Amino acid sequence: MCWMNADEFLCQYRVTRNQLDQLANILSEDDVFAHPKRGYPQMPVKHQLMIWLHFVGHEAQSNSTQRDTFKVSRGMCEKARDRIVKALNNIRNDYIRWPNAEEHKEIAARIEKEFHIRNCPIMQDGTLLCLGIEPESDDAADYHGRKFAYSITVNVLNDDERRIRAYCAGYPGSAHDNRVWRNMKQHRDPESYFLENEFVMCDTAYEPSWLCVPAF
Repeated sequence: MCWMNADEFLCQYRVTRNQLDQLANILSEDDVFAHPKRGYPQMPVKHQLMIWLHFVGHEAQSNSTQRDTFKVSRGMCEKARDRIVKALNNIRNDYIRWPNAEEHKEIAARIEKEFHIRNCPIMQDGTLLCLGIEPESDDAADYHGRKFAYSITVNVLNDDERRIRAYCAGYPGSAHDNRVWRNMKQHRDPESYFLENEFVMCDTAYEPSWLCVPAF
């Protein structure tokens, strides 16, 4: 892809070249990319990652369309995507984790200093992940959301540095943000996740409570 300029590459793969290299280096340590004892060797991890990024970053992609784009077999495209998903799942908890008590205090202190809001270490908001095709399920109509023909609702809890600390994904696009939040562990068992007097800041899509305070 050397013929692409930086903007074209970002549009095609949703990451910069440097970010692609960094992520490929991290994933390359996973056993799923170990050289097989028999058969042909795998494609470089970087190439497999590009296939996955291209697949999730563009609508209506399939093994056939990716075969034409990357000039590899349909089976190799599918196997590459499966390996990347497994490797990402294996490192997920290293990057998406709930802050400990000391981190809670540090985050809350930064927010208080910047915005003069006390006891708030976490913010939340909902978003929609667009689906390229209609789900093959009896409740496909429920995936019709307010912005896309078909989508999945995701609720994200993050800190002041935009780091995702927890999320809940999988509800159909018609599901309200507040419904997803009510079914998250942080809402159902707040004593296990928050210190005394702490609360989550959010927008008016969420029902106000001692734990959840709409502020914008």
